[in-house]
Amino acid sequence: MRNTILGLVAAAAMLLAGPRDARACGRGSSYDYSGLIAIALVTASVDAGLTLWDAGSAVASHHPSTAYGVVELVVAVPQLTLGVAAMRNSSYSAFNWYTVWMGLMTATASGPSPPRGPPRRRPAR
Repeated sequence: MRNTILGLVAAAAMLLAGPRDARACGRGSSYDYSGLIAIALVTASVDAGLTLWDAGSAVASHHPSTAYGVVELVVAVPQLTLGVAAMRNSSYSAFNWYTVWMGLMTATASGPSPPRGPPRRRPAR
């Protein structure tokens, strides 16, 4: 009996809380940029985080790992390509600064590998 009641309550909740028909007011744009804005915000956050990490590593004279450099290249190279393409088609200065920023990220990611410690010597037998 209890399961039947819980089942009916769950079914009623699904029917009442289900999606409703959309009713537009007729105003506004027919384009929805929310997905593009979300992607831009996430990308800018990742770029800012990587840049801050690079700056902190430079101040501390710490060389990030090779895996970090690969991740930074995977993030920065496509954006550098988009920035160069945007610079060719537009004179908007934000694209220029964006492209310089991605170029610096690519340069730091593909820079020299971290120095290795002194070679290990094998003990004499």
